[in-house]
Amino acid sequence: MARGDNEQIRGAISDDVSARLDLIEKFAEIGSTNSYLMTQPAPMPGHCRVAMAEHQTAGRGRRDRVWQSPKAAGIYLSVSYTFDKMPQSLPCLTLAIGIGVANALKQQGVSQIQLKWPNDLVVNDGKLGGILTEVQAAQNNSVKVVVGLGLNVDMRGKVHGVDNGIGRIADLREVLGKVADPSRIVASIIENLITVLTRFEAEGFAGFYRQWRGYDWLNGKVVEVNSSNCGHTGTVTGIDETGALLLDTGGETERVVSGTVRLRSVAGHA
Repeated sequence: MARGDNEQIRGAISDDVSARLDLIEKFAEIGSTNSYLMTQPAPMPGHCRVAMAEHQTAGRGRRDRVWQSPKAAGIYLSVSYTFDKMPQSLPCLTLAIGIGVANALKQQGVSQIQLKWPNDLVVNDGKLGGILTEVQAAQNNSVKVVVGLGLNVDMRGKVHGVDNGIGRIADLREVLGKVADPSRIVASIIENLITVLTRFEAEGFAGFYRQWRGYDWLNGKVVEVNSSNCGHTGTVTGIDETGALLLDTGGETERVVSGTVRLRSVAGHA
């Protein structure tokens, strides 16, 4: 991530949300912001802390995939938050977080932003970023979650040979026509993520389901889904209220609750 002052970030966040933000830490280089926060004490319930980095040497994605995090080319941040108790539909949290990030980017002028189930950010049919959510038990039945975000800012010549199941890499420079001010974007992301986390604690995924449909990039596309025990090919028809992906496999609708989803055209050339 490019340089940005913590006070400037805090100054762009509303007072109500800032009151829940205990600490912002920024590193020139770190293995993984998610891994770092997973080792730190849980914030008090309803509060969070943020770790950011200009460069990650061991960035991680879903299913332990490597997340390339070249220096000063993206926004790499993680938010640690403590739920007072296990919230409803916790497996859907990543979907709700995606909506929060998409809302933040729309506020910063990225009007074309879409979401690929379950954790990717897409713009102009290219992968703009990804989300990693991890859960850890805390004291007195509370639950600590760490939400990581990798967002491409200016990836020109810095990432090669990536197989992301979408087809290409996108970045904010391409979308906005300039190198974005990361401090403003980070502030908007933090504001929206904390808002999503507090709302999710009260409502679960029910409060986000309809909003997902407006961002759904996969809807109507033919995909291949690989899960732990089988593979499916079909046309995506959206998600259901539990967050499961709905797949029309030719007269039948299958619910997919986990797995890797690839566009059929991309899978065919992998």
